Formats: sequence, C-alpha cells, structure tokens
Amino acid sequence: MLNVPGTPGVTANDIKAMAMLAAQNQTPDLPRRTVVLRVRPGIGS
Repeated sequence: MLNVPGTPGVTANDIKAMAMLAAQNQTPDLPRRTVVLRVRPGIGS
C-alpha cells in the first residue's frame, strides 16, 4: 500500500476503497454518500 507523504496512514486510494465498500454495503438509495467522498478528497490531498 502506498502512502502519500504527510498523511497519517490514510491515502486517497484508501478513501476510494472505503467509498466503494460503503457503496456495496449500502442500499442503492444512498448514491450521494459516495459522490460526497469523491468531491471531497479530504485527508492529505
């Protein structure tokens, strides 16, 4: 697993993976949650 310098062990790929897992575990009624994660790269970007 690659870590981007300056991140506390959380990379953009980790966030994408969490978003994908969340999308798989959630019902199709909640697509916006994934979109919010994509729009906000957030930690360490």
